[in-house]
Amino acid sequence: MRFIFTYDSEAIYFFDPKTSSLMFWNNSFENIKGIKILNSFIYIWHDDLKINTISLTLLDDIIVKTLLNKQYFLCAQLCANYAKDVINLVEDSRDIHLISALKTKLIELQATELLEKNKPNFTCSGRI
Repeated sequence: MRFIFTYDSEAIYFFDPKTSSLMFWNNSFENIKGIKILNSFIYIWHDDLKINTISLTLLDDIIVKTLLNKQYFLCAQLCANYAKDVINLVEDSRDIHLISALKTKLIELQATELLEKNKPNFTCSGRI
């Protein structure tokens, strides 16, 4: 997927070039002087010479990374928040099948609320 990226002094914006619609914006930055994109990082320079870095990561990569780093609650929250996208990844991702191990970890941690929120993902993981 491709985006058009722009910014002003107070926010960054991502537009879908096919529909000209705003896909994402973030206004948590102030006094933006300039922005550079290098590989999967966005570097934000401010008037006071402070720099912020944003890392752009594919959903399946961040889910697998949090799982392998034993960040089970964060991994489960990502899976729950992006359940439809996770289910769609099942067909295309090489590593998303690893979330089947997340269910066992959440049971061990007695995280019943996160287990319930991730029920669609665990049901889908049977097809993996």
